[in-house]
Amino acid sequence: MSISISEVRKKIFINSGLIVAGRFIGTISSLLIVPMNIRKLGIEGYGYWGAIWAGATFFSVLNLALSSTMLWQSSTVEGEKISNEEFVSRLRRKAGVGVFFAAIQFLLCGAAALLLLDLLLDKFGLEVSQVNRICLGGSILLVLFSGYSEIAGAMLSGQNHSGVVSNVRSFSALIGNAAIFILLVCGLGMLSLPLGFAVNYLCFSAALCYLTWKKMGIRFFHPVFPRLCELKEMTGYTICSLVGRVTAAVRTQFTCIALGNQVSFEWAGYYTVATKIGALLLEVNSFFMVPMIAFVNRLKREQGALFVIYRDMVVAAAVVSGLVCAGITSVGSDFLSLWLNSPNLKILLPMIFILLLQYMIALIVTGQGVAVCQGDGKNHFETAYLLLNLVLNILLLWLTRPMGGWGILLSAAVSWIFAGCWFSLFIQHHYHLPSVFPICLKTVSVTLALMGGALWMLWSGEALFVNHWAGLIVKGILGPLLFLAVLLPGLRLIPLETQKKYLMRAVGKVRKAWYEKVAS
Repeated sequence: MSISISEVRKKIFINSGLIVAGRFIGTISSLLIVPMNIRKLGIEGYGYWGAIWAGATFFSVLNLALSSTMLWQSSTVEGEKISNEEFVSRLRRKAGVGVFFAAIQFLLCGAAALLLLDLLLDKFGLEVSQVNRICLGGSILLVLFSGYSEIAGAMLSGQNHSGVVSNVRSFSALIGNAAIFILLVCGLGMLSLPLGFAVNYLCFSAALCYLTWKKMGIRFFHPVFPRLCELKEMTGYTICSLVGRVTAAVRTQFTCIALGNQVSFEWAGYYTVATKIGALLLEVNSFFMVPMIAFVNRLKREQGALFVIYRDMVVAAAVVSGLVCAGITSVGSDFLSLWLNSPNLKILLPMIFILLLQYMIALIVTGQGVAVCQGDGKNHFETAYLLLNLVLNILLLWLTRPMGGWGILLSAAVSWIFAGCWFSLFIQHHYHLPSVFPICLKTVSVTLALMGGALWMLWSGEALFVNHWAGLIVKGILGPLLFLAVLLPGLRLIPLETQKKYLMRAVGKVRKAWYEKVAS
């Protein structure tokens, strides 16, 4: 059965747009609830909660690896070629195996965490009290319980419903944040946080149960004991996902630890702020990656289909990531001056720019390649890339130690960029895909020019606006527009024939509407 490239492109962009909307809602709700929590708990109490939640989320690593496996498994089931009963049966079987492993994890890890609760509190530097026991134990059990909802979300995403799942996740988080605020007002203190997250998870799980029933005809995924062939198929993929997740987590924290130990904790603090801002750019990766995974198996079978969609998604990711970079670069100094109390911009702003560049290059050259290898069941390619990244970072860090903090940052950036370029070349050769480097060079060149202008204004003391709010608004609009004005003419995003076709269609509709108005 021939696949329509235009239809695939349309579905991917629809899901990507829904993911963007969902992430925006989630980000706004988080930004609103954090200052409210700090006002009610105090900065120290909120710090306690941050330590508790950081420890609890450690138990989510296996959930994330398992949900990645189930996303791939779901994408391999195609309803067009089989009957509806067979389609539902296959999805139920694959999801049931995932729920089986999630249930084992919940029982084993949950029991171990509850038995070692006091030890965990001590290791996290928290007071061993009844409230902290309830908060940490409840948070760990909630994270483990979310394994079912992650599997249900992965199964839906594999069937091209990733945008809906993202919106459900964001609205559940919004309800959970509202519950936290209400409970804090009622005087429950620290206990309101795990209770609010419980409301979040229950809403998310209930909504996903409804969606799986409406979209796939399955009310609930029951645990299914796996066959030997299923164990062989899933174990390797899950282990590679788990190793990749752990490697990426270690890689992210490694630079921060090195800055704290070898330079100063001021640099480590600024790096933490920079990573939070840079994380906005990493979100772009999920906009296109998850919808792309769902179509890889179908696109591989059509001559040139994977080539075309891969090229289009790389260009879309480059443009969106460039827009985000341009926006952050333009408003960076004004936003940081408003957000933080007298930050050292001559350290923080270049640090943010280095992170943005390495994230943007890695996102353009590797983002869709990772989606292709995950959708094809070969995520060991991604794991090798992440391991190479970590090893290179350690080696370069040893070589750049005399350069101080900037040497540590450059070693992290160079290792990420080099490993990403190697991965991109390998994926292009393996799947016969187009080169991503021309679009990457164009995007990076325009972004570097904007960053150079921002740094020149910082060091020269020049300022377009004395008022930071005015600079935030005006430069936040002008920066992305300038980026598009310079970049888009050289990309040829839409073929000339297609532009003419849509232009003539629009002119025809306007003419028809005018004639109808005159006739009436």
